[in-house]
Amino acid sequence: MRHKAIFFALLLCIASPLTALQAQEGSNRIGLGDYGQTTVLDNRFNPAISFIGDLVATWSDDEGIEAGADGFKLRGAEVGLFGAVDNAYEFHGIIFFDEEEVELEEAYVIATDWLTPTSHIKAGRFNMDFGKLSPIHDGELPMMDKPSVLQEYIGGSLRGTGAEVHWWSPLGDASVIRGSLGLFQSAEGDGHFILGPGAGHHHHEDEEEEEEGPLRETGDFAVNARLTTLFDVSDSSTVQLGGTLMTAPERVFGVDEDDIQNVDKSVMGFDLTYVSTNESDGSGYRFQAEALVNDQDEGELDETDPLNPVFNVTNTEATGFYVMAERTMDKYNTIGFSYNQYEHAEDSAEESSDFGLFYTKKLNEFNRLRFEVRSFKDLALEEDGVEEIVDFTAVSLQWTVLLGSHGHGLEW
Repeated sequence: MRHKAIFFALLLCIASPLTALQAQEGSNRIGLGDYGQTTVLDNRFNPAISFIGDLVATWSDDEGIEAGADGFKLRGAEVGLFGAVDNAYEFHGIIFFDEEEVELEEAYVIATDWLTPTSHIKAGRFNMDFGKLSPIHDGELPMMDKPSVLQEYIGGSLRGTGAEVHWWSPLGDASVIRGSLGLFQSAEGDGHFILGPGAGHHHHEDEEEEEEGPLRETGDFAVNARLTTLFDVSDSSTVQLGGTLMTAPERVFGVDEDDIQNVDKSVMGFDLTYVSTNESDGSGYRFQAEALVNDQDEGELDETDPLNPVFNVTNTEATGFYVMAERTMDKYNTIGFSYNQYEHAEDSAEESSDFGLFYTKKLNEFNRLRFEVRSFKDLALEEDGVEEIVDFTAVSLQWTVLLGSHGHGLEW
């Protein structure tokens, strides 16, 4: 009897969409139900799908990193789903897989017809509009990793759940101004790093890892704002100037009452980009620089007086920058360099820098190889005030493959 019940249930499932399709024969939108849904036999309204795989092999002479950090690593595989909900809405979803976990990186809606023809609203979970390289996914970077200064100050990419308003306007015939303002539940650093401070390549003394607790007050929100202008300097070259400010809410860290501390953080960035392109053969140049100021207050709970516990607040202001340049010889071959120098976010007396050279070979639009050499230097102050220099060199080979629909859009 059970097998017969399953058989009849399958018949009903198969018959239902056929009946729905037959009922739609006279409709102008064949394949849609009464409420706009697609039927099970129609795929014309499915989203565009992309798949990106990123494999890296790294060797270094850094003796301070954990065992197994060198060698082959699947940095990640990324699945993207993109589609128009209707004429006024788009939906984007990005799921990231690595060797250990699955992560919903982004899921957001873009409303293009709510305010004005030159503005839109972005809502959901996504990378905040901070600076030039922070919002970009790892597979689209000009080098292997996010710059070390971005890893140190914001965790690579700033991600949050909330909404951003974007607007733009022409300035004369050869320039455009664009701005954005976002409100988020919190600002979270996110990245999938191979080298740099985000990958554990700072040589601090062993520190206990702190666990993140809840928001100190549910009314606290993170705010992100960006203003940038893009203008032509010749028929083949453009210059972009931009500024960004992010303020994060007060957060409480630590799960034990004896280890509670409060962090209030803001980061300001200024960026400059020059791009020159020869459209006839795809060759060109790019120069990019970004300077950042990280300001954070850290408060540790002092329970000397149990009846009146207080937070002892320590303010740290750190600065850093990166510069990068690349020469595109044709649409398949690019060489370039990058340089980072920055003070550590928790202790501005400590400083790090790194210099890298990279060569990118595009086998085609969907298949890319990259060879990179980077030299790192950490400068730390020991307890007796003596400077300790720790340096190492790393060699990396990266292979990135793309399947399906993908696009990079206009750089802002």
